[in-house]
Amino acid sequence: MMGRYRNSTLKVMLTEDEKAAIKEKMKILGITTISEFVRKALSVSPLVSIDMSSLNELGYEINRIGNNINQIAKIANQTKNIYQNDIADLQTKIETIDTTVTDLKNLLTKLNRGEC
Repeated sequence: MMGRYRNSTLKVMLTEDEKAAIKEKMKILGITTISEFVRKALSVSPLVSIDMSSLNELGYEINRIGNNINQIAKIANQTKNIYQNDIADLQTKIETIDTTVTDLKNLLTKLNRGEC
């Protein structure tokens, strides 16, 4: 065919389930050819590279909080005194971190599924 714009072929091996999933998505989107589906998927869902260093840093901070809790527990056991403000402060920080971790997990799950 003279003047054909697309002149390169891509062959992909799929399981029957993967092929059925693609066909279902094509039907939902109103796309009639696999070529169109692949081109649209490439233009709509860019590849994402995630910097995990912030998660590593978050893990480090969680470990530090754990150490603080252990120190408070040791002092409480030795002196039989515990300061409610220290416990409340740590609980607030832990809840904040827990919420952040949950939000990050949800975001990463959506990114992995191509929903973002």
